[in-house]
Amino acid sequence: MIFYSIEDLDGSVRDPISGELVKPGDAHYAALAQSHRVEALSDLGTENLQSTSKDLLLSESRLLAPMAIVQDPNLGQQIYYAFAAANPDHISHFSSFGNNVIGLEDSPNLDFDFDDNMVSIQIRPLGY
Repeated sequence: MIFYSIEDLDGSVRDPISGELVKPGDAHYAALAQSHRVEALSDLGTENLQSTSKDLLLSESRLLAPMAIVQDPNLGQQIYYAFAAANPDHISHFSSFGNNVIGLEDSPNLDFDFDDNMVSIQIRPLGY
């Protein structure tokens, strides 16, 4: 799972050239979303049935949204965004499981269990 910065709760990203907001589903949304990646949060995945823990120092003051790059044996590489309109199938592939817990549904069969990759983020103040 990867995170990228967004401008509003609708998932808009800012085009750095024009300064305009681009909404999920608009023509260049995918490229712009990927260019707004937060590198410190760019590799939060694990192998199947595995778990991992990472401590990160992050000084972000922007809204963040998840994105996932999935290798599907039948479809090839698929990129899913937090906003259904941006996804190739226009279906939501992320679900919230409470405060700062996000689940991903990466199955092309869409079993909607959202447990194919789960991220839990604990936010602590600096110096904790």
